[in-house]
Amino acid sequence: AAGSFGFGGLFLYIASAPAFILDLLHLNERQFAWLFIPTIGGMALGAYASGRAAGRIDGARAVRIGYACIAMATLYNIGYNALAPQMSVPWAVLSLPLASFGVALIFPILSLAILDMYPRQRGTASSMQAFSTLLTNSIIAGVLSPLLSRSGLWLAIGAGLFAVASGVAWKWERNSQRAQRAAAQP
Repeated sequence: AAGSFGFGGLFLYIASAPAFILDLLHLNERQFAWLFIPTIGGMALGAYASGRAAGRIDGARAVRIGYACIAMATLYNIGYNALAPQMSVPWAVLSLPLASFGVALIFPILSLAILDMYPRQRGTASSMQAFSTLLTNSIIAGVLSPLLSRSGLWLAIGAGLFAVASGVAWKWERNSQRAQRAAAQP
């Protein structure tokens, strides 16, 4: 859930790209780069940073940094959309590279945590992770994007709710693991 919801906030913007670019930002069909370059750039930098941090920074600390990036991006995005009289570039897309950086930073750690939960069934765990992400993205594209893409503020709030759901799922899992370890010790 943490991984699926974490990426879900970004996927909401990807699924809403036509409405976001054409209707909300009033750009033309040749200007989709305003959405995709910042998003992909943030993902690439986050993946690079995650690779460099592996073995150097504790995974839990890297996840906290990733969620902090997502939180800052979410607060900016909601604030901008609530206060701006008219959405415009580059301001409307400034949150995307920071959010996608955070998602790319946490996703490998979340994926490894899922695999570690089921050490004898890693293939099944990986398949379930992919299934839950695809299912979440299908619901986002088919249901949520059409409902939320009429307003920049609604998109920002929707992405923010996915970020919160991801953080809550991660925290819940971490607390469950701690409780299991404590119960296993005499």
